[in-house]
Amino acid sequence: MSESLPRTVQVDKTVDIPFANASAFRNDMLFYARENIDQSHRRIELDLRKVQSLPPEHLEALEVVARVLQAIDKLLLVRACEEISPALKSIQVVHKVVQTSRGVVPPFILWKAGLVATTRDEEPLVECFPDDFQRLLGCPQDALVLDISCLKTISSYFCKLIAISLLSAREKNKEVLLKIDETLSAAFQQQSAGAMISVQTVTPAGTIEDSSYSRLATNRIAIDRHRAKMLLQNHGNDQLSGKTLEVDSKVKTLDGVYRSQMKPKEPEPEPSNEPPPFVEKRKADRFLMKDGKVIWSLRGQGQDNPGTLLDLSKRGTAFIAPRSCSLSDEVDVAIDSSDVSSPLRFSGRVSRCEKIHHNGQDQYVIGVRFFQQSMTAVIALRKIERRRNES
Repeated sequence: MSESLPRTVQVDKTVDIPFANASAFRNDMLFYARENIDQSHRRIELDLRKVQSLPPEHLEALEVVARVLQAIDKLLLVRACEEISPALKSIQVVHKVVQTSRGVVPPFILWKAGLVATTRDEEPLVECFPDDFQRLLGCPQDALVLDISCLKTISSYFCKLIAISLLSAREKNKEVLLKIDETLSAAFQQQSAGAMISVQTVTPAGTIEDSSYSRLATNRIAIDRHRAKMLLQNHGNDQLSGKTLEVDSKVKTLDGVYRSQMKPKEPEPEPSNEPPPFVEKRKADRFLMKDGKVIWSLRGQGQDNPGTLLDLSKRGTAFIAPRSCSLSDEVDVAIDSSDVSSPLRFSGRVSRCEKIHHNGQDQYVIGVRFFQQSMTAVIALRKIERRRNES
């Protein structure tokens, strides 16, 4: 029976817990609950969608975990398939059945450079949107499409979630065009708090009316005119002067857009063997580890690449590598050091990749923000933090 069980399952969509052995599963779940006992969130989610059957020893372990969490004022919510729903009901564990059969269409379909909603039921769309939107941003194209035109009604929460996601995509140099039904146009603009996002309205005739580009262009022209007015006031001149504004008189304006003269190129600094100073971006404390070595690879490719560890925190890591990668690439990282008994394994998304001159050759500083980490890594980081606080 245990051969059909997955090797690990996910807790709170971030931590991998061993599942093949019932005793190890129970111990790691209780350890996770103890380490998060002071956290504000009361619900701990356990993903068992890949589990088709539960042996008696695993049912007993689940029941123990659920009772312990209940005693410390926390709730265990299990996401499961229909096959194990009766077994979970028998031990009175709160669970939500998630359809996993091949005949069921997912709430979103990723097609080419677009994410298309397939249902008018908002609840599964809201639940899957964060993960599916990240899949959309993983597409190589810079121009993407989010099509929710099948929806006839939309909540304020979903409007704001979409608007925030579309604006955050621009930080990754991705422009996402939103397609909605014409009945939602006014409601979406009102609920999204006037966010400057690209929206197209789909009419019953099948044609698409651009409801945003002209408005955006008008707003940009108005902004440019306001800037021009402020420039004129600052220079005490009511007429545009190329010399006064330091703008080439031949290309002074073009629909309110001003193009400054090219500044002389500053001399490049001499190359240095020392890595550049790092700007702190992670709020979590960083740990320095002795003789830190890194083996990393792009997810799905399997080609291992070496690296030298710079620092490590609960949320991410930074290391020097001889090859580069792209921002938002998903990578698997293994970190080894004399400070740990076995390599620590993480999965994350590249948030930084900068070229430097180090040890006489061109290398790259790569920063990774974790979205998944093994239970072994979680325990090891806790121990390192405690040793550091005690010293």
